[in-house]
Amino acid sequence: MSFPTSPAFQSMSIRSVLPTFVNTAISGRRQARQIAGQRWAITGAMPPMTRAQFAPIYAFCISQRGQLDSFTIIPPIVSSRQATVTLGTPLANGAHTAGDRTIATDGWGADGIVLKAGDFLKFASHTKVYMVTADATASSNAVTVSIEPGLIEAVADNNALTVASIPFTVTLLNDVQEMFSDHTGLYGYEVDFIEAF
Repeated sequence: MSFPTSPAFQSMSIRSVLPTFVNTAISGRRQARQIAGQRWAITGAMPPMTRAQFAPIYAFCISQRGQLDSFTIIPPIVSSRQATVTLGTPLANGAHTAGDRTIATDGWGADGIVLKAGDFLKFASHTKVYMVTADATASSNAVTVSIEPGLIEAVADNNALTVASIPFTVTLLNDVQEMFSDHTGLYGYEVDFIEAF
């Protein structure tokens, strides 16, 4: 199930959520540790809508039963790669274990910069979305890609990568969904999502 695509979001933000615990002693010594996995949080604001435009969107959100159900959304602000090299069929080159932050890939279709720092990617084997942390330049259609966070689960050889129009699997961030209307009868709506995997 996917979030409705019309009307398109007027504005959107994507945040990285990585819970950490930090303790600073009287001496100034700092200790930090990660206490949960990284997830993407997305906020989308809709343009002013008529009731006919707004009703299906609100009904979709209500049908998700608060934070219970998950669905997909393709954030328009990151739906394409920054690189312009022709895209082949990128695949994982060899098996990779959970926690790996560098992934050997091949099948890019052309040499040159295939991904740039800040691009997103997703593996066919699971729903987590990763960010590319350094430009990736293919040679002989192969390149090692640096990602964050580390893999949440193992990736097998020849696992397909999605690098454009990436569907984020999310839930609503809140159990309460509020609609509002102004004096003109147009509806406004802002909705928060959090990655679910």
